[in-house]
Order: sequence, then structure tokens, then C-alpha cells
Amino acid sequence: MTINIKNLYWNIRNHFVNKKYGFPKSVHIGSNVYIQGQVEIGERTYVQSYSNLVTGKKSCIRIGRNCKIAHNVTIRALSHDREDPDNAVEDNITIGDGVWIGANAVIVEGRAIGNNAIVGANAVVTKDVMPNVIVGGVPARPIRRKKIYSSPIY
Repeated sequence: MTINIKNLYWNIRNHFVNKKYGFPKSVHIGSNVYIQGQVEIGERTYVQSYSNLVTGKKSCIRIGRNCKIAHNVTIRALSHDREDPDNAVEDNITIGDGVWIGANAVIVEGRAIGNNAIVGANAVVTKDVMPNVIVGGVPARPIRRKKIYSSPIY
């Protein structure tokens, strides 16, 4: 019997990361993911390498089940007031179930992303995203609605 050292390392690492933050065992957190503040992640969700999940003391990030978050995604529930840079602004971010967020996307404070939505790579989400909608661009705008299947495909 051979032991794959790389898989063993990732299984042990994920166990300790998930335990530290209270995430379900089925959550996968990639390398160099920065997590600060109150973050809740649902089952079978993965967050790829170099992503940032940041909240303030009064805000939180809630990510649903079966979500796919690509590398280098920034989700920040904390920012600065555009009129007064010394004043912090924070608001909750909610990401529904089955959401796919492409690489290098940015989601700013106070946004909600509906179930089964897709956020394209390099998009900046400055407004709420409706369920089953594909958005992209800077700022993110609807591209089209997703096809709905009678039973979910996971």
C-alpha cells in the first residue's frame, strides 16, 4: 500500500483549518486563503488559493452549500466611506447555495448573491445578484439567465 503524502498533508491541513473556523468537514480551503472575522461556510463548498474573506466586528460573510469560489477572489464586508476615508463601512454579505465565483472577482460590502448564480472572472459585484443569473464585468452586470433543470445537479 502506498501513501500519497500530498493528499495526506491536505487532509490534515483541511481538518485543522475547518476545526479552527467551525466549518463543516466537507469544506475545502485552499492554500494562502486569508480569513478575518465572522465567516460561515456551508457544506461541500470550496475556496481556492489566495482568496480573501474579510469582515469587521459588526458584519459577517455567509456562504451557502455547494459553492465554488475560484482563486484570488476577494469578499470584503468591510471598507471605507468614500466621503470620509477615516470612517469604516461594513455590511453583511450573503452568498446563496450553488454559487460559482470566477477567479479574481471582487464582492463588496452589503451584497447578496442568489442561489445558483455565476459571477464571472474579474467581475466587481457592487449590486445584488438575482438567483440563476450570470453576471460579469466591472461593475458586474447581468449577462443572461441560467437554464433551470428539474433536479439540481451537484
